Amino acid sequence: MTCYDAYIGDLEDPGFLWEGGEWNGNMPCRLGPLFPSIDHASLSRFIEWAEDEGCVFRQADWGCHIARVDKRQLLNFMDFFYGPPPDGKKAGGRASHVREFIESLADEKVYGLVHLES
Repeated sequence: MTCYDAYIGDLEDPGFLWEGGEWNGNMPCRLGPLFPSIDHASLSRFIEWAEDEGCVFRQADWGCHIARVDKRQLLNFMDFFYGPPPDGKKAGGRASHVREFIESLADEKVYGLVHLES
């Protein structure tokens, strides 16, 4: 059975190559919790969001799609995919543990928003 995951990846992972990687496990290591409620249909929403957001985006492995994002874009993705947190709070609601992790990330760093099929 096919499984789907989404996570924030470390683009500086020495085992990952943005350009020219082999399509056999070329994905960055995971930095935080998995995003909940990810399935096959979420890939099209993921791609739609990345294109609308203007992200640099690519397929890095046969089942791995990655968007280069900063913290603000990760929070935008959370609002797009799960809806804004209740009452304008920074956290709360669906996927609050992921939103809390994103809030702890460095503002100036670039991350990989990874959608993985395995």
